[in-house]
Amino acid sequence: MSSGSTSHYSLSYPLSTDPVNVAGDIKSLADDIDLFFTTPAFINNLAIDGGSLITDAVTANLFNTNATTLNIGGAATAINIGNSAGQTNFAGDVNVATGKGYEVNNVSVLNSTTLGPTVVNSSLTSLGTINTGTWNATTIAVNKGGTGITSYTTGDIVYASGSTTLSKLSDVAIGNTLISGGVGAAPTWGKVGLTTHVSGTLSVANGGTGVTASTGTGSVVLSASPTFTGTVTMATLDLTTAETATAATRYFIDTGSDGVLRPKTLANVKAEIVTTAAVNSAAATTVGTITSGTWNATDISLAAGGTNASLSAVNGGVVYSTSTAMAITSSGTLGQVLTSNGASAPTWENATGGGGTIGLESVLMFAGM
Repeated sequence: MSSGSTSHYSLSYPLSTDPVNVAGDIKSLADDIDLFFTTPAFINNLAIDGGSLITDAVTANLFNTNATTLNIGGAATAINIGNSAGQTNFAGDVNVATGKGYEVNNVSVLNSTTLGPTVVNSSLTSLGTINTGTWNATTIAVNKGGTGITSYTTGDIVYASGSTTLSKLSDVAIGNTLISGGVGAAPTWGKVGLTTHVSGTLSVANGGTGVTASTGTGSVVLSASPTFTGTVTMATLDLTTAETATAATRYFIDTGSDGVLRPKTLANVKAEIVTTAAVNSAAATTVGTITSGTWNATDISLAAGGTNASLSAVNGGVVYSTSTAMAITSSGTLGQVLTSNGASAPTWENATGGGGTIGLESVLMFAGM
């Protein structure tokens, strides 16, 4: 009789081409099944007891060498594996369905995006991007991207005090500047040294002079065509001290008609000092010798040797005194002589031999003869 065999347990069964022997075929299949479940290999691994698969073997395997999927349980089925003293091992990946997670004592510890709220300790060695949360762990060290410092005072500055350490530089009094200590040295607070810490020349636009050298002790260096605003004041000029420098090397600053301050030579100052209105109205009591210039002040009195009057020059006229001032006669014609009229002004008259206005004897008498 020809027969076939099952794929899983190699149980033989008669082929349909065999002669009809129903009773014998059923018995033969029953004997094969009975023999299979009574062999030591089966008894030591698995036994069927009602709806349970039971084994007392130290190691029990449930697998099919040809299967790629093993389904255990159905809808709403609770599957219990092992007990509290055992351990469940997975040789492959454990895939949890969408929306499900891992729980411990019915409390979530992990799902696809979040650690459970009861997870407080971990041995994680790397993390992705942390978008939210508060750091409550130990102080982050310098070699881990931290500062190693846990407190500050307002105004503190953090600086590298070593190749692997950071330190705090405390703030100081207002007005100080942070100054480099040089390569490999800590910075400090202090005042800027104008002779050691400043380089370059401060331009006029920034409040400087734009130059690096002075023209002499105490000299004031100005840029070309400086512009001054407001009231410009200067020290009192001492005009009584003899001037020893040449006019080409001494200057005064004066304001021109356009309001711009420009230098004026000492020669120009001396030439203008006798014609300046301020000098004419000054309350000076003595002056030196005036060698040039024009008198434009009030009339010089008789007591001061003047005429006390403004005289219009008359060619050939004679100056004579009145009771309060001086006057000048008109010019006489050729040959006339000046005749006294007592307290009145003298006049020019013709000189004649006897019958004229003035006699010879009068002329001789006038001459003191």
